[in-house]
Amino acid sequence: MERKVTKPSRIKDMIPGERMAILGTIVEKDDSGYFVLDDGEGKATVLVPSDEMLKDLEIGSLVRTIGIVIETSEIKAEVIQNMKDLDTKIYFKYIDFHNKFKEKETKSLNEKGSNDG
Repeated sequence: MERKVTKPSRIKDMIPGERMAILGTIVEKDDSGYFVLDDGEGKATVLVPSDEMLKDLEIGSLVRTIGIVIETSEIKAEVIQNMKDLDTKIYFKYIDFHNKFKEKETKSLNEKGSNDG
């Protein structure tokens, strides 16, 4: 089974249909199969496919959720990782740098492509 590439992202930049990694703090949890994640710039509902994945999560925990974005503020979790020791300032700086680099790379490729034709 081939997996899509995981794109690290902020909640506000989630793209429906994409496999993405979202980091944030759990601010709400419901035992019926979801929790709400807040990354400081937005909130997303994380749908959890099994009770096993949900049982060890606590409000206030810092987690990274990897999954498929269903809507702009909803993601179906495939993996949930505890990130309690992560320096979030460095992580979000990395994401911002990564996104800026990708934008420049895409722009450069588009310009090159239009010059070739």
